[in-house]
Amino acid sequence: MKIYVSGSIKDNPNHREQFNKFCEYLRQWDPTLEVVNPMDIPACPDGRCKKTGHIVLASGHTWECYMRYDIPELLKCDAIIMMDGWKISRGAQFELYTAMTCGLTVFTERDWTFE
Repeated sequence: MKIYVSGSIKDNPNHREQFNKFCEYLRQWDPTLEVVNPMDIPACPDGRCKKTGHIVLASGHTWECYMRYDIPELLKCDAIIMMDGWKISRGAQFELYTAMTCGLTVFTERDWTFE
């Protein structure tokens, strides 16, 4: 199963560490899972913002830049798992809506059984 991990980024100062740790935990728990970590998806692979056309650093990208690359990766997955705190994130809400609309299986961190 290919699973996309979604959660709060903007309002979570430790988001990169939290995403990386959770994804690694999923991979160790079930090595057959193909885990997609949005921290590994570049906003604009060529460094040029698709919205403005300007070359920018990662910190200079807009929310839209990230969504333009995250959503296609999400749609290649079978499921999405919503990390705790996702409800405060506009991006995570959008990812969940997209996943549900397109028929992906939806899990929450609390639903997932790590035994």
